[in-house]
Amino acid sequence: MKVVRLALAAGLVVVFLPLASSGSEGGLPFRIFNRLRLEYDDNIRQEEENTDESWKIIEEAEFSLDANLDDTFLGLRYRPSFVWWDDRPEDETDFHHAVDLVFNHKFSPRFSLGLKDTLRRAELPELVEEGRVVRENNDYLYNSFEGGLTTVLQPDTRMDFSGRYLTLRYDDDDVADREDYDIYVAGLTIYHNIVPESSIGMDLRFQTADYKSALNRDSDDYQVGAAFQQVFNPNLFANLRVGYERKDLDEAQGDIQDTPYGEISVTFLPSPATRLTGGAGYSLFETDVYPFGNQTRTRLFANLAHDLTAKISVYLSGIYTKGDYDGDDLPQGATLRDLPAKVIEEIAPGVSGAALDAPLTDEFIDAVSDKSEDIYQVSARVTYKVNRANWLEAGWQYSKLDSDLREDFERNRIHVGWKLRL
Repeated sequence: MKVVRLALAAGLVVVFLPLASSGSEGGLPFRIFNRLRLEYDDNIRQEEENTDESWKIIEEAEFSLDANLDDTFLGLRYRPSFVWWDDRPEDETDFHHAVDLVFNHKFSPRFSLGLKDTLRRAELPELVEEGRVVRENNDYLYNSFEGGLTTVLQPDTRMDFSGRYLTLRYDDDDVADREDYDIYVAGLTIYHNIVPESSIGMDLRFQTADYKSALNRDSDDYQVGAAFQQVFNPNLFANLRVGYERKDLDEAQGDIQDTPYGEISVTFLPSPATRLTGGAGYSLFETDVYPFGNQTRTRLFANLAHDLTAKISVYLSGIYTKGDYDGDDLPQGATLRDLPAKVIEEIAPGVSGAALDAPLTDEFIDAVSDKSEDIYQVSARVTYKVNRANWLEAGWQYSKLDSDLREDFERNRIHVGWKLRL
């Protein structure tokens, strides 16, 4: 099935390229970029002590198609990347694939459809991505398919239906038995324009998570709340979601978690050369820390893009994420052996053998509660536009994991590169 998706994506390029070329005006709809980077990584295995470093060469191509056909838009991106490591004896090469498909169609002035598919195939991926611990250190295939229907009920009122299906599959059987999942999401939002600059709405969302692990980590998540959109002026606008969330864990020690939730994002354009975005969020969230079925996540982020000159641009970003864990979110039937090694060493030092397979007692469940982990990620990048086809760049990224549940680490990556439009 996954091979079919890759074949379909490649086929779309062949099918739509002639169509897009014939229907496009003002430039080629099909673009090819090549990006070559030399990078130094000071902690390639993301370890707390005895870290290993390596140089690496990253070769990444991007094939891009944008087709505008009357009321229809099709966007397709395929980005294969090859990584060669100078000093990683177990495997000196990685090969990754990324496919993004966007399809929008306006059936009438009052009714439109949007579809988006995101496919990722990665070998030994990064542990921290976008300020989250998202993947085990194992090859995986990830796909996210989402769709939305927008209906204009009245000139000042619209209704958005949305749905999403996510799937994650690891190659290694042991990792797959813990972390493979299917997640289904459905949402309904009704917005009403109070004035042209302000909208208020009702927000309903439902999510069900189906894990493939032997221990039942499945859950159903419900959100009911309000949504706000505000344009303060042409250079400043904000989005806000607030409400109440309830998560029903199928076979957890505590069964149900509930909490207020909130998300806010703000975009500020102080000048044509500067773009600043920031935001925060607080909600219940899925986790890859086995065997927990939930975390309470707090997230802060900020991004800055600024054109120093017509040729030189600077990009800065920072993300902080805090995950709080509760012993009540552990599934029934979990044993000491199922817990992360770092936790076992803390709450049951010296316990070994068959004693690790005994069901968790209330004492151990309480000891696991109030665990947390903090994730920091900061990056900076500067680009220089040599001409219309060539860019030079240099960048730095810092990642840090400070966790009560797994091994801490800090990591710096520094790179220089060249981007070419073919």
